[in-house]
Amino acid sequence: MILPLKDKEERRSYQAEYGKKWYAKNKKRQKDSSKRSKKRVIARNRKFIEEYKISHPCECGMTEAYCLSFHHESDDKAANVSDMVSRGYGIKKIQKEIDKCVVLCLNCHARLHHKEKIEKLSLELARS
Repeated sequence: MILPLKDKEERRSYQAEYGKKWYAKNKKRQKDSSKRSKKRVIARNRKFIEEYKISHPCECGMTEAYCLSFHHESDDKAANVSDMVSRGYGIKKIQKEIDKCVVLCLNCHARLHHKEKIEKLSLELARS
């Protein structure tokens, strides 16, 4: 078939069929390329997170990136930052989620959640 096809529907149909045939012929190459690309994106994301954590230490002074985590300060949570990193999200989306968080070391994070849990239990007991 000779391109360009004037009718949009014919062109779409032709391109869809061509794409399916091309993928069937190049499936392994395409999958390998996708895996390599995703590994590069995840490595880039991990580097971004490590640099961010180093430049935003915990209020207690902890600066070791592997000891720091993100705590969402509100209920407006789209996803866990670590899940976004390992799933290959873009830096802009990850940054948007990080903006909703505060960086805490693992001990401070545990203390904060314990304190929130105690407060919640106290409120429930006061209501009953």
